[in-house]
Amino acid sequence: MCDPEDAPLHVTRLKLKGATNPTNDNGYVVAKGHFVALTPPELFTGANGVTARIQDRLETDVAHTWDVADCALTPSNGRLKCLSADKRFKGDFKPVPATPNALRYAVKFKNIPLRAPFKNEVTLTLSYGPGIDRVGKIHDCRAGNSSLTCKEF
Repeated sequence: MCDPEDAPLHVTRLKLKGATNPTNDNGYVVAKGHFVALTPPELFTGANGVTARIQDRLETDVAHTWDVADCALTPSNGRLKCLSADKRFKGDFKPVPATPNALRYAVKFKNIPLRAPFKNEVTLTLSYGPGIDRVGKIHDCRAGNSSLTCKEF
């Protein structure tokens, strides 16, 4: 990441689930939300790769970078789907049809060594393109035994 924040990112749902199996990593992260592209219109094509990083206020800090080869752009609708070779890390970024400069995203990390407890607020950073960093935080969270579930109200 080049600088702390270039543009806002709206995080509407996020779940952190800690690994519960001591011999098999079964923790996961799911995050969903949206953002509005910068002016002049930025191109969200994955040409320089895409990185998603999730951090809470304790020790959780997980990230994954999808390289160009991990992502497929559908030219007809502008949807970018990214999938790691081991299929543990997924990213889905699609334009909102009614608002072409707005994009919805869903990021999923599964089978990762994520350890509870977690503490809100949770920060999601998406980095892509020519050094663009989008940062969003979600505050409305409910803690479970080994999870943290957040929803924007």
